[in-house]
Amino acid sequence: MILKGSKQNLSTKWYQLSGVVYEENAPPKVDWDLKTAARIISEEVGKEKLRELHKAPWIIDALLTVFAFSLFVGSWILLANLDFGLIWFPIALFQSVILNNLCYAIRHDAFHHRQLGGAKVSYFFGILLSLPMMNTYTRFLKHADHHVHVGYDLFEEHIAEMDTPLKRWLGMTFPGLVLLYSGKLKTKGTPYPNKGWKASKVYEKASKREGVLHAVWFLGVVVCAIFWPYQVLVAYLIPHIIFAPLLVSIKNALQHTEADVDNPLHIAVYIKNNLFMRLFYSNSIGEMHLVHHIFPRIPFWKSAKAAKLFRPTLLKYKVPERGLWEVLKGYYIKGNPYRKPWDSLQS
Repeated sequence: MILKGSKQNLSTKWYQLSGVVYEENAPPKVDWDLKTAARIISEEVGKEKLRELHKAPWIIDALLTVFAFSLFVGSWILLANLDFGLIWFPIALFQSVILNNLCYAIRHDAFHHRQLGGAKVSYFFGILLSLPMMNTYTRFLKHADHHVHVGYDLFEEHIAEMDTPLKRWLGMTFPGLVLLYSGKLKTKGTPYPNKGWKASKVYEKASKREGVLHAVWFLGVVVCAIFWPYQVLVAYLIPHIIFAPLLVSIKNALQHTEADVDNPLHIAVYIKNNLFMRLFYSNSIGEMHLVHHIFPRIPFWKSAKAAKLFRPTLLKYKVPERGLWEVLKGYYIKGNPYRKPWDSLQS
């Protein structure tokens, strides 16, 4: 079958052009009832308020993009002129937060889902933001599948292997990710519903093109490291290697640890975030990520307001509200299953 998304849920034209093709004998997938979720919220909140939430003046996104890039470059310059020591760690963490949280949120929201400036402009800026993150923008073609399926989608299928607390702790480190992607952490019998997926020609061409760009970027980094080793290694590569796996792992945990396909509104773990976590993760975890999955074209800088409006409806429809530490403990210590309801596990 060919999976193609609606404008509401899968806005990326590059994805729609490529198509996602599965073999007929591929294992069945579980679809979220997104139409029901959107209908319930629309009826409870009101269409006029939803229209307001979707309004996104381009100047705000443009300023945020310039702001994020400036912070990243500024922190890099600061690190490049600092001696390696205690003060290095918070600044290096700050740089990684800007790159892996704020720049990621902008790429994900403005240029992937909302196609700011049109498909070609979004594609250009998506690639530009992807280079320092060292993962290709075309990978977001798979991200579109993430907005349709629960369980093991194309974008996060590797998380199926992280089925024990030890593996999840390892996943917060660079060596652990190497083990994960090399297949060393495989569990016998792990289901792979995407085994029959075949990449389209559009996807393959885009991947190859971006692969060359990333190879050139990495070669440039290596060359620069020869001439300016401290500035490249200590101010860019080492912070990325240390902090990126940690930040991404925790973000995954605070987005999809708990979900229930039988409840159309329980699409992501429901955590009411404090101001620090909202700023730290750029409105991309817990309640705000749940908002994003129901209405992915609401700007991330409006998702906190949307979450506040949606809250009475989510509680009315029995979406369980979890505490931040409750989720982290359940995922990293208790080993609760990923993207399944936890209520039956509560003692």
